[in-house]
Amino acid sequence: MAWTNLSEINSVSIDDLNEYNSRPDERVLKLVSARASDDIVIYGATGKWMSDLSEMVLRAIVETGTTGRKVHLVSRFRGDARFDDRFAKYKNLFVKHRIDLLHVREADLVGVPSDASWVVYGAGYKFRTTETEEEYARLCTFYGKIIPAAVFTHHQQGADIVVIGSGNGLAPTPVHNQAKDDAPLVPENRNIYGRSIRDKEEVVKAILEGRSLSDLSRAVILRGMYMTNLTYGGLEKPMLAVMNNKEIDIGELTGFNIISHRDANIYAILALQSASNPVTTLNLSGHTVDIRDVAGAAGKVFGKAVNYKGTPNTLHLLADGSKIGRLYGPQVDSLPDLVNAQIFWIKGGGYSIGLDHRVGKSM
Repeated sequence: MAWTNLSEINSVSIDDLNEYNSRPDERVLKLVSARASDDIVIYGATGKWMSDLSEMVLRAIVETGTTGRKVHLVSRFRGDARFDDRFAKYKNLFVKHRIDLLHVREADLVGVPSDASWVVYGAGYKFRTTETEEEYARLCTFYGKIIPAAVFTHHQQGADIVVIGSGNGLAPTPVHNQAKDDAPLVPENRNIYGRSIRDKEEVVKAILEGRSLSDLSRAVILRGMYMTNLTYGGLEKPMLAVMNNKEIDIGELTGFNIISHRDANIYAILALQSASNPVTTLNLSGHTVDIRDVAGAAGKVFGKAVNYKGTPNTLHLLADGSKIGRLYGPQVDSLPDLVNAQIFWIKGGGYSIGLDHRVGKSM
């Protein structure tokens, strides 16, 4: 155990970071123990966030001794060697389903148990990088419509489903009146990514709500905002700007939400209890951050002046996460813990993914 919480971070090892972000807390252990007979299916199980969630579920099963069930991990498993090394200790608890969801057909899902009681849907994709506009439009169609339609039809009876969604399609709001859980997604007409987010929510509801089938599955959609595991997620960009003596444009980004990977995992697992029909929506958003506070904290530690340009925005891409906190308790990692841990990680030369995750940008 490298540290008990982020305020005690003492390592920039990826292995230590994975251990922390996949560590279940007492709330998770209690739920996994109470649902001891549930088989669990996890879609997108090896993604950069979902791999931590998958391991948290497996660790909770080991720690609660509820090993008489199976966890079904669905993924392309592109990095098999890394996966096998990390998950070797759980090899008797899970079944690998090597499925490329971009080419999924109904027959591909036959081996995934349709009667599983607990389904976590975390299949996703990145923002456009090297794809042509046509290629990216195809991806958005698959992840917004075709893939969720196949998966939720497969699990349309008898399951509690947690759907990992996104808040990128929300309209910007003031800091003190952030978008509520039931706020409509209003993506920009020309933004195919934003439209695909809305499409996924509509597909979930169309398949599960108002049907004549008995024992319809229940679901909760989590509108995820920005998550950090210190290698990416939003805090590192302004801190690196300070360290490298670059200006920070507070007209481009002033405020945003941030939550640690560990807390996002904990809430995503606990949210199973909010699955309902009609489908529930919860904001998985975390702390509210002012970029000037982040940059100022980094400047003090790095001994650097902070250079700003632009005029602060009055509206921001923000989602009110108070409901999920009221339902399932406070986050483990406080905002000061996250900020200080990110500074430690950068100062110690910790690895960074280095991608632009469009923090604070409405899509």
